[in-house]
Amino acid sequence: TDIFVGLAVLGLHLLVFAHDLLRRYERAALVGLIGFAVATHSATFAVVLALVLATILSRALLRLGHAGGIARGAAALLLGALLLLSANFVTAGRFTWTPGGIALSFGRMLQDGIVARYLAEHCPDRRLRLCAHRAELPTNADVFFWGGEGTVFNRLGRFAGLGDEMTTIVVESLREYPGWQAKLALVATVRQLMRVETGEGVVSSVWHSYAIMEKFTPSVVADMRVR
Repeated sequence: TDIFVGLAVLGLHLLVFAHDLLRRYERAALVGLIGFAVATHSATFAVVLALVLATILSRALLRLGHAGGIARGAAALLLGALLLLSANFVTAGRFTWTPGGIALSFGRMLQDGIVARYLAEHCPDRRLRLCAHRAELPTNADVFFWGGEGTVFNRLGRFAGLGDEMTTIVVESLREYPGWQAKLALVATVRQLMRVETGEGVVSSVWHSYAIMEKFTPSVVADMRVR
């Protein structure tokens, strides 16, 4: 799904800043592409939502961008939401947003030290099973979520078991540390923009993907494995 983040951003840029150069079918195709992209991942939806809001603000204050393109970008977001809800209804029988999206925010707060501070200030708390495991929490989100069978995350039920708890920590941390949250998010954004380069993060050991494919689609594993 990650490839669609960049495609969605580029598509939105074309709609907003090259609107009059596009043919009608090209505009419609871009709306469809962006809608599909934001439906594939909650993070992509959040990025495009933030950019649409930024374009609305820039149009109102600086007269930048095309109003029609901005409207089509907003329509693409709505389309993506409908696609996501409909897909979940078809596959799972529930017209609902895909669970687990809050984990993205939780992971960032874990790496930034916000989760550790929140637990230090609120534990013991009967709502939070993580209180009993504070000393085991890593400072790396990848290690927390994908570190193996023996991790706290796996022992406490993964996304289904910790979903409500992660939501509580994220929501209450946003309310209690708004200035700190904004500062850390800004620093992370600048750091990521400076670190982007060809090949960043490319690996040949994708054990989690292999495990999922071995479980659900074993017939394709041989073709995927790196020789």
